[in-house]
Amino acid sequence: MGKFHFVNQDTLEHLIATNKATLEGSYLSIVESFQSYHLTPAVKIISCESSTSDPLRILHKFIPLTTLENVGAEIYINSIILKSHSYLIDLGFICDANNSISPSYADSQLHHS
Repeated sequence: MGKFHFVNQDTLEHLIATNKATLEGSYLSIVESFQSYHLTPAVKIISCESSTSDPLRILHKFIPLTTLENVGAEIYINSIILKSHSYLIDLGFICDANNSISPSYADSQLHHS
């Protein structure tokens, strides 16, 4: 099983603006290494703002936005409220190399065979 990575929105925008990566739908391709990743909108939990502990045990986790929405979390620009606890978050994407062939790459391989 491959390792998942998290890339925040600012980093993603910088990679694209500096031509170090391309984005096609939900697929990110790193130009120099020829690696490709499927992106899932997510958050990284930075800290618990409503408690000195982590009552939900989610600190430093990457959590897909759909999962948070499904459990009733209120999602804001840089925070979430979940089960009456407020957490500081970083918006971004979970990068999955296991599901990483972009449609245009797959199509180009079919036409070159």
